[in-house]
Amino acid sequence: MKIRLIAFLAAFGLMIIAAIIGNILESKGLLTREQLGPRGIAAGMMVYFALFCLICFTAVPLAVRVFILGQIKVGNGELAVIK
Repeated sequence: MKIRLIAFLAAFGLMIIAAIIGNILESKGLLTREQLGPRGIAAGMMVYFALFCLICFTAVPLAVRVFILGQIKVGNGELAVIK
């Protein structure tokens, strides 16, 4: 679980940081669609999609783990579904 949490937080942080840096560069005129071209835009979209997939694949097991821990804390740890 620790590796999944690290991967989730790293991917989420990279998406936020990349968006902030991209917006700053675009507002200063250093990064435009014409400079990137269609291949650059496609590469950026693929990177964001890969980070999104990583977030999705790590969020599901983390959510299940949090749910199970919550069920154990409220006293449902003896149920067969939770075990």
